[in-house]
Amino acid sequence: AIANATKVVAAFVSKNKLDKSWASITASSADKKEFKGKMEWVIAFVNDKISDPAKKKLYVFLTLGGDYIAANHSGN
Repeated sequence: AIANATKVVAAFVSKNKLDKSWASITASSADKKEFKGKMEWVIAFVNDKISDPAKKKLYVFLTLGGDYIAANHSGN
């Protein structure tokens, strides 16, 4: 799951959806959580180079099989 989430972050950087500083960030946690009755991986990344506190954390949501679902800064 971490490897797949890292690929998602790299894809966002290459598409200029995330700052280039995210390219070197490694996952800080990987947890299974339940959303709407389904279990998902939630992989968190923390980038201390980002000045906006609301944007320092990035959460990537994956199916248990490792497929991308969504990503956001809120974790919800």
